Amino acid sequence: MADGSTLCAPSDVLARAGELWFDPVGASSWQKRPGAGLTEEVLASVKLCNADLRRQMLENVVLAGGGRSMTGLETRLTKELVDSVPGSIRPGTVPLPDYMPANTFRNAAFVGGTILAKTVFPLNQYVTKRDYHEHGPSLRTG
Repeated sequence: MADGSTLCAPSDVLARAGELWFDPVGASSWQKRPGAGLTEEVLASVKLCNADLRRQMLENVVLAGGGRSMTGLETRLTKELVDSVPGSIRPGTVPLPDYMPANTFRNAAFVGGTILAKTVFPLNQYVTKRDYHEHGPSLRTG
């Protein structure tokens, strides 16, 4: 876990855990489209891009975050994407850039959020929970 603690579960449970990424039926209350697995989410995201960029996006998928280390994830996602698009497109994943340390992928979301926060709020211009409750949503636009 992120805090250094260890989570213990029976091996049969762990073996099935990754399947939720691809077939989340019954565990999808947090998703925008219940039942949409990782493959469908990638395809839906790519469809939101300019048509000229879709091929490039599918051929250069970047996996990041702790789940990236799950055995077989990259292979399975690539196979499912290949099966879901025209044969002229060769979906695939790309490694993280060389300048990123090997363990960065585990904390990629945190690192990205930190970079974004420093870019968007360079002078610590952020809204605290107290400020938000005092002034309301108008703080977001003003």
